[in-house]
Amino acid sequence: MKLPHEFYQLPYRFDVPKLIEEISQFTEDDWVTHHEGFQGNSAIPLISVNGEFNNDFKGQ
Repeated sequence: MKLPHEFYQLPYRFDVPKLIEEISQFTEDDWVTHHEGFQGNSAIPLISVNGEFNNDFKGQ
């Protein structure tokens, strides 16, 4: 597949051992599948509307 533009390398660096340490505190139950059911696409919600488990983006 030919892309219309080259990839750009962003100037970010990550502490991989620290990320592994932080992610390891979560269990499999904390991860949720994509709301549209995309296979292999799971996440841990970082934001919430009204403190509830939802997929909303609007609220206080």
